[in-house]
Amino acid sequence: GVLKCLLESFYHGVDKAAARYATVRKSYPSLPERFEQGLAATLPARPVMKRFSGHTAEVTCAVASGTGLILSGGEDKILKLWSMENGQMLRVMDGGAGPLRSAVFSHGGKRGVTGWEVPWGVAEANGLSIWDLEKGEVLFEPSIKATVNALALHHDGKRFLSASGRILRLWDMESGKRLQ
Repeated sequence: GVLKCLLESFYHGVDKAAARYATVRKSYPSLPERFEQGLAATLPARPVMKRFSGHTAEVTCAVASGTGLILSGGEDKILKLWSMENGQMLRVMDGGAGPLRSAVFSHGGKRGVTGWEVPWGVAEANGLSIWDLEKGEVLFEPSIKATVNALALHHDGKRFLSASGRILRLWDMESGKRLQ
């Protein structure tokens, strides 16, 4: 809650962050006073550099590429591709059966991998998608019927890890096939 408040002050401005902070403070009345003073002092000092508006529900994941792109998504089950330079929305892509939980870019920024929450009882739902971001199309949906909570790109840019529950899986970015 407190970290989210700080992030909101950076991305959404002081007013929204202050409202969030009030909610956090109500939920955690034992929050140390020195921490509260430190947090309050940081809120006005965080200017909004760029605003990326367009999601219709809470954003739960955002990731930046080395090529000036941003992928974001969340509770609205929509994946959005943005230009970091001017804040323009470049592409809107229909997402998974549930909210976005994780994302990574390939090294060149041409592909992206997304991890989705798999809703309880939705047998056909898939927790993983590999995207061609230039076309806005899903290339592969490897068979993984579990929520993907975290993703990590391997340093070679050709493989990535997914984390679901207590299981880590290694995947090939080009073929969408599981390696381990």
